[in-house]
Amino acid sequence: MNEKVENLQKKVARLEKTLARYRIKVKKLEDSQRWLKVLFEYAPDPFYLSDLGGRFIDANKATEKITGYKREELIGKSFLKLGLLSPDEAPKAVSLLAKNTLGKPTGPDEFTFKRKDGSRVILEIRTFPVKLKEKIFVLGIARDITERKKIEEELKASERKYRVLTESIADLLVQMDLEGNIIYISKSFEEKTGYSRREIQGRNIKDFLTPESCKIAFERLKKWAKGARSLPPYKIEVKTKDGRIIPVEVISSPLVEEEKLKAIQIIARDITERKQKEKELQESFEKLNKLLRGIINALISIIEIRDPYTAGHQRRVAKLACAIARKMGLSKEKIDVLELAAALHDIGKVEVPFEILSKPGRLDEEELAIVRRHSLIAYDILKEIDFPWPIADIILQHHERLDGSGYPQGLKNDEIMLEAKILAVADVVEAMSSHRPYRPSLGIDRALEEILKGRGILYDPQVVDACCELFTKEGFKFED
Repeated sequence: MNEKVENLQKKVARLEKTLARYRIKVKKLEDSQRWLKVLFEYAPDPFYLSDLGGRFIDANKATEKITGYKREELIGKSFLKLGLLSPDEAPKAVSLLAKNTLGKPTGPDEFTFKRKDGSRVILEIRTFPVKLKEKIFVLGIARDITERKKIEEELKASERKYRVLTESIADLLVQMDLEGNIIYISKSFEEKTGYSRREIQGRNIKDFLTPESCKIAFERLKKWAKGARSLPPYKIEVKTKDGRIIPVEVISSPLVEEEKLKAIQIIARDITERKQKEKELQESFEKLNKLLRGIINALISIIEIRDPYTAGHQRRVAKLACAIARKMGLSKEKIDVLELAAALHDIGKVEVPFEILSKPGRLDEEELAIVRRHSLIAYDILKEIDFPWPIADIILQHHERLDGSGYPQGLKNDEIMLEAKILAVADVVEAMSSHRPYRPSLGIDRALEEILKGRGILYDPQVVDACCELFTKEGFKFED
């Protein structure tokens, strides 16, 4: 009897252990179901469960939010009955449900949902057939892509505008990679060069440039590849299919994707007409310049006829003044202006009586005053000529001195133009080293001694130093 009781007790103990294990499994299953329910309920994307007829079985909060319907309004009703789908999209939904019936997942597929408030939203939907209690249901996962589609449409519209712009642009537009391989060309490139897109696409830009232009273009490519942020415009030459050469001015810019340099875009403008006009302007300028110099030489000749003792003085002064200016690093334009001013600086002597100009002895005070008027007379003559440079002012000031002891205005220091300061030194040196009616040549050494004595007092120190170096170190000489 006791043995039977013991066996029964053992069986009961084993049964209790089995029940305990079962309860643990049931609890785990219940916990797992609760977690799955939480994940389903609070998923950020709309999750829903439907039958194969498209009727809602369940839906999460995100589905309520995206459709505008409460869960209880959704359950038991189909997409079509609720008016979520338009009649046009119904066949597409039915075909996807048919695939689910065959056990196949679908998507992503786009649908436009009409929400409860009448507004529309674009969804991307994936569906998965799931088997519950021997019955097939459909798990749908949707994602709101309204904003993404809006951005895509804006990008497409922007691209269309860009294409229209690039296709209608008169300038040549080319996009190429960092090796110079052509990615895109505008219609204008075809029209200008005579090559079709089919002939150009995929070829290297070097095939369409002159050898010298190739060097320039690839030098720019290297600079972009090394991280240049911007580069100035440059000029190259493009070869056409029929062998012509088109000069173009190029503006290049980097094409960057995800902060990485992917390609280079260049906009090239045909400057053939501009180059021709520049050539014509240059030829016109050269003619005018030749005419101007002819007039200046005629004026110089007039002065030299009236004052034979100073023949060649203005030309020699001009030569020295230009040499000083170059030594001091003045620009070519300033040197050219100074040369003209020096060549004309004594033109005012046309009003000085011949007997004073050729007088063998020293001039008295009255005669000296007449001679000193030549700067003002020259200014009055030249100011009426519409020079693009201050030639009249330079000549007016060439007898001014730093300490204010010069004439005709008594200017001091920075009141005197640099060009006038240079002309003053060149004038003194040439005059002292040349023969005059009232005295023989004093020589270069005496002339240099004079300007050194007046350095910083009468004459500009830098001008004096440059002049002295020309004679003492560089062997400058006046030519007869």
